[in-house]
Amino acid sequence: RARIYSPVRSPSARFERLPPRSEDIYADPAAYVMRRSISSPKYDYLGDRRPVPAGLFPYNYPPSPTVHDKMKLLGKLCEQNKV
Repeated sequence: RARIYSPVRSPSARFERLPPRSEDIYADPAAYVMRRSISSPKYDYLGDRRPVPAGLFPYNYPPSPTVHDKMKLLGKLCEQNKV
Protein backbone atom coordinates (compact mmCIF):
# COMPACT_ATOMS: atom_id res chain seq x y z
CA ARG A 1 0.00 0.00 0.00
CA ALA A 2 1.13 3.56 -0.71
CA ARG A 3 2.94 5.27 2.10
CA ILE A 4 1.65 8.74 3.00
CA TYR A 5 4.56 10.97 3.96
CA SER A 6 4.10 13.53 6.68
CA PRO A 7 5.26 17.09 5.92
CA VAL A 8 8.19 16.53 8.27
CA ARG A 9 9.45 13.58 6.21
CA SER A 10 9.25 15.20 2.77
CA PRO A 11 11.11 18.52 2.74
CA SER A 12 9.44 19.80 -0.45
CA ALA A 13 5.88 19.61 0.91
CA ARG A 14 6.32 22.76 2.97
CA PHE A 15 7.50 24.79 -0.02
CA GLU A 16 4.91 23.58 -2.49
CA ARG A 17 2.14 25.05 -0.35
CA LEU A 18 3.61 28.55 -0.51
CA PRO A 19 3.36 30.52 -3.79
CA PRO A 20 6.82 30.95 -5.34
CA ARG A 21 6.91 34.63 -4.45
CA SER A 22 10.56 35.44 -5.07
CA GLU A 23 10.44 34.01 -8.59
CA ASP A 24 7.33 35.98 -9.53
CA ILE A 25 9.00 39.28 -8.68
CA TYR A 26 11.73 38.79 -11.28
CA ALA A 27 9.65 36.86 -13.81
CA ASP A 28 8.69 40.01 -15.73
CA PRO A 29 11.79 41.78 -17.07
CA ALA A 30 9.85 45.00 -17.67
CA ALA A 31 9.03 45.29 -13.99
CA TYR A 32 12.67 44.82 -13.10
CA VAL A 33 13.80 47.55 -15.52
CA MET A 34 11.17 50.01 -14.30
CA ARG A 35 12.24 49.53 -10.70
CA ARG A 36 15.79 50.66 -11.46
CA SER A 37 16.10 54.43 -11.46
CA ILE A 38 17.53 56.01 -14.61
CA SER A 39 20.11 57.83 -12.50
CA SER A 40 21.49 54.52 -11.24
CA PRO A 41 25.14 54.19 -12.32
CA LYS A 42 24.71 50.61 -13.52
CA TYR A 43 22.25 51.66 -16.21
CA ASP A 44 23.54 54.11 -18.80
CA TYR A 45 20.68 55.38 -20.92
CA LEU A 46 21.14 53.78 -24.32
CA GLY A 47 17.67 54.32 -25.74
CA ASP A 48 17.10 51.69 -28.43
CA ARG A 49 20.75 50.74 -28.65
CA ARG A 50 20.64 47.77 -26.30
CA PRO A 51 23.20 45.05 -26.90
CA VAL A 52 21.54 42.53 -29.22
CA PRO A 53 22.51 38.87 -29.54
CA ALA A 54 24.70 38.47 -32.63
CA GLY A 55 22.89 36.98 -35.59
CA LEU A 56 19.54 38.55 -34.73
CA PHE A 57 20.22 41.59 -36.93
CA PRO A 58 22.60 41.99 -39.85
CA TYR A 59 25.74 43.95 -38.94
CA ASN A 60 24.88 46.95 -41.11
CA TYR A 61 21.62 47.60 -39.29
CA PRO A 62 20.96 51.37 -39.33
CA PRO A 63 21.49 52.93 -35.88
CA SER A 64 18.55 54.42 -34.06
CA PRO A 65 18.11 58.23 -34.25
CA THR A 66 19.62 60.25 -31.42
CA VAL A 67 17.59 61.05 -28.32
CA HIS A 68 17.50 64.68 -29.46
CA ASP A 69 15.93 63.75 -32.81
CA LYS A 70 13.43 61.53 -31.08
CA MET A 71 12.41 64.39 -28.81
CA LYS A 72 11.88 66.70 -31.80
CA LEU A 73 9.81 64.04 -33.55
CA LEU A 74 7.80 63.42 -30.40
CA GLY A 75 7.17 67.15 -30.08
CA LYS A 76 5.90 67.34 -33.66
CA LEU A 77 3.59 64.37 -33.15
CA CYS A 78 2.21 65.93 -29.97
CA GLU A 79 1.55 69.20 -31.80
CA GLN A 80 -0.31 67.35 -34.56
CA ASN A 81 -2.47 65.41 -32.12
CA LYS A 82 -3.47 68.51 -30.17
CA VAL A 83 -5.28 69.94 -33.21
